[in-house]
Amino acid sequence: MSKRSERSGQFLRGRRAGRTPMPLRDPAPSVPRVEAPVPPTLRRAGHTAVEASPYRRRSVKPRRRRRGLWPRLQPLLAFALLASLGVGSVSWLVASPRFSVAAVEVRGEVPSLTSWVEGRVALFVGEPLLILPLSRVTEAVGEHRWIESLEISRVLPDRLSVIVHERQPAALLEVNGADWVYADRQGRPIAPADEPGPGAPGTERLTGLLRVRGGWGESRGVPQALGIRRELTHAQPVWGEGVYEVEVLAEGDFRVRTRALSFPILLREGEVGPKIRWLERLLPRLVGGWGTPAAVDLRFARRIVMEDVVEQVVEHEVVEHESERRPERGA
Repeated sequence: MSKRSERSGQFLRGRRAGRTPMPLRDPAPSVPRVEAPVPPTLRRAGHTAVEASPYRRRSVKPRRRRRGLWPRLQPLLAFALLASLGVGSVSWLVASPRFSVAAVEVRGEVPSLTSWVEGRVALFVGEPLLILPLSRVTEAVGEHRWIESLEISRVLPDRLSVIVHERQPAALLEVNGADWVYADRQGRPIAPADEPGPGAPGTERLTGLLRVRGGWGESRGVPQALGIRRELTHAQPVWGEGVYEVEVLAEGDFRVRTRALSFPILLREGEVGPKIRWLERLLPRLVGGWGTPAAVDLRFARRIVMEDVVEQVVEHEVVEHESERRPERGA
């Protein structure tokens, strides 16, 4: 292969590889230049004396100056100074009388219970407010029959706030056949009626409560008794507002006593409205013709049963007694 064909192949290979191709023609002969000698300090490893490196680098790395002790201690001293300032500020806030408990604010609906709690919490006057554990205040008050929960908070700079949530009595519940206890709307006992305890509500809130008898289970029939009174009040407001006792006979059956009537009425849950309106319309004729009954049973469909008429007895009429009949469901 000739030299010309060999250079042509190199040219084509250079074009394909993206490199600058070599010239096809032979270079013109040049006169060799005499290079000046390169000092040893400018020579680079791997270069001859004629080929000098375009960059000048030192053959020996420069020595680093070691930092002194003071620059190293400066960050530590700054951190220690800031920490001491923070600790000093916190200590001043804790020990300062400006942030000590100077007053206790107790709020609630029952004045007697509020005064009782205030006497217990007043022991913390003078203590540091910021580091006072609120659990200590709860433990100081302790468990009380009439307290549902406590809301305790710090009010800067020097007040301790306590909100008392009282248990609301909704009924007088009969237990053990003779004893009565105050109970809430869920039927949970609060305190005995004969010994309500310190901090109990006044007589104005404990009188006139609904008496519930004959219940069972956890609720002891209190929610159901309150519900039947609401139904009666919706159907006949005067009779409903005068209800003072509800006896639970069975699931959904009640004996209701109201001050508006001289006899109790037997009702079934969910059927109060139409039965009461029916009795209200027929009551004058029933009492005028039969006399005053011992009780009126409204749990039957299309029938009003008057139990044990005490004033008059109509001849040739059969009066059903509660012990001689079987209740029928329906309205």
